[in-house]
Amino acid sequence: MWWTRQRSSDVVSLLPPNILELVVRAYSIVEVGGVGGAGPNRGRNFEQLFYKMADRLGVHLTERAGGRSVAGQYSTSGFAHEVDGATRAASATTYWELKHLS
Repeated sequence: MWWTRQRSSDVVSLLPPNILELVVRAYSIVEVGGVGGAGPNRGRNFEQLFYKMADRLGVHLTERAGGRSVAGQYSTSGFAHEVDGATRAASATTYWELKHLS
């Protein structure tokens, strides 16, 4: 799998290491089918697992499911888009739209 390959030393990651680790772990959980439930319940179960992983990795989410901003900023359209997760740091702001598809 792509996450087990050694990254070239001349490649600079655009994401902080803890964010990249969260992406890899979330992806691997989906790949192995590690979340139970069906339909919307499976998605909600995945969100809760994702939030626990973020907490353990020290990723501070400024928004979680139901949030309406990204790092305190609302959309320019004025629509109250729902956010599943967001982070804010000096090096990167992330927006998380969580889906557990199979």
